[in-house]
Amino acid sequence: MTTIQNFAPELFDEIASQLSLRDQKSLRLVNKRVSSLTTPLLFSRVQIPNLRDPEWKVKSLEDLADSNNIGGSVAPWARTVKFDAQYRCDEWELKVLNLLPQALARFTGAQVFKLWVHPDNPLWIYDCLFSALGGLPYIHEVCFQLGCPHLPHSQHGLLPFHHLERLEGLRSVKLSTGDLKNREFAEKAILHPLRNFLTRSRISELSVVLGIHTSDVSLPSVQELLPTTISHVKNLELSGFVMNMPTDTPFLHSLTSLGIKDFSEGGNLWNNLRANRIQLEKVAVVCSGLHNDEEMMVYLSSSSGLREFHLSFQHYQRFPRPDHHRIRTVDLFYKHVLSQHRATLHTLNLIWPTSPLWCFRSVYGEALRACRNLEVLGLIVEQEDILNSESTTLNELFTIAAGMPKLKLLCLNDLNYGQRDFRNLERTIRVTRIQAPLHRRAFPLYLQLKMPTEWVFQLRELSGDIWTFRLVPLAPHTIGVEKFGVPGLA
Repeated sequence: MTTIQNFAPELFDEIASQLSLRDQKSLRLVNKRVSSLTTPLLFSRVQIPNLRDPEWKVKSLEDLADSNNIGGSVAPWARTVKFDAQYRCDEWELKVLNLLPQALARFTGAQVFKLWVHPDNPLWIYDCLFSALGGLPYIHEVCFQLGCPHLPHSQHGLLPFHHLERLEGLRSVKLSTGDLKNREFAEKAILHPLRNFLTRSRISELSVVLGIHTSDVSLPSVQELLPTTISHVKNLELSGFVMNMPTDTPFLHSLTSLGIKDFSEGGNLWNNLRANRIQLEKVAVVCSGLHNDEEMMVYLSSSSGLREFHLSFQHYQRFPRPDHHRIRTVDLFYKHVLSQHRATLHTLNLIWPTSPLWCFRSVYGEALRACRNLEVLGLIVEQEDILNSESTTLNELFTIAAGMPKLKLLCLNDLNYGQRDFRNLERTIRVTRIQAPLHRRAFPLYLQLKMPTEWVFQLRELSGDIWTFRLVPLAPHTIGVEKFGVPGLA
């Protein structure tokens, strides 16, 4: 008979990822009292929390460092580790300095390591953490979230990325910071050490999100981060940079996924992509309403092979611009971008509605119908278009969605500057009748109303070819909706 130890660790990691935090805690209690054979399942994901009591922090590290304790015995089973590292200079500092490397060294099977580093940590914590990470043989992804520094900048050393060069299997680096408020510090302490590391690494996924939110701080250029020799990055996400780079940039030719979370004007990124004939498969961008948006649409109109397109408009109204320029961007999207990628596009997601220009209109219906391979479709609608009894917007939109043979999920983001009338929205959805093809019996279509996010509907057959959406007790995350941004960085 096959025992639980014979199953692959990856299987336990996959099962554990589907469990809620409450379920995992319950199973861990059962594990203590019933059998240690379930350890791989229960402890494939481990979180080391931020304990406020410094004495408890030391005890926690002692438990992890000793293989005879429960913490030390289960640590090797962990595949994903999230570590909340907050240690101040106090009477426990020497013990922490000795125990921390020993505790982290117990996670010999870890593949993903996520570190939250607080701003008031002493300088030694960075070298201690990065050095310990460099000794874990199976790490392929690291995530660093750095709090905004409160200490004078002169007290902050360089981030020791060079320790990560020992990780031969490392393929993904994700870094985000709090509000730096100082470009020179960002360049000296973060960008330059990271740039030096990138010249000698083989990572394929890079995310750097700088928290520079002060208007009088100039943004660094992306060419200050990415070395000219880098040529193997496939997935790139950036925020806090001016998107300016030389025309002949080698890494562009390996790029397949691009995410841009900031909303700065300037830079030649989209023109460079077009000049180098780069074919992106995934694009996730926060639109600003500025000229960059139009350049992006021009590039996408000339490329091919786009599979996922995510657009967020959360900062759209921050920068005033004549509407005719923004209308041209919308026209380029529906008339040219969708037409160009209608055969390959699997996910189209418009979120964070702030402008009526991007709301669904009947004139856009044909462009959407042509995208026959869409599996996830997220659109923006005006609440008045839904609640107005004379409007046919909802009926037309549902009919288009039902007619898409591969569509699994339709997400609606409603635009309303006042109070949202959720109950009437739900009622209007339930009483809307449409005609749908019979294949919907075998291939269900779900509708998610983004506000509130727990409202999910399923297309059901009433009689003959008459269908309607009915509320179902189904959590949105069970459908497989991907969050905005590069996978894993929402």
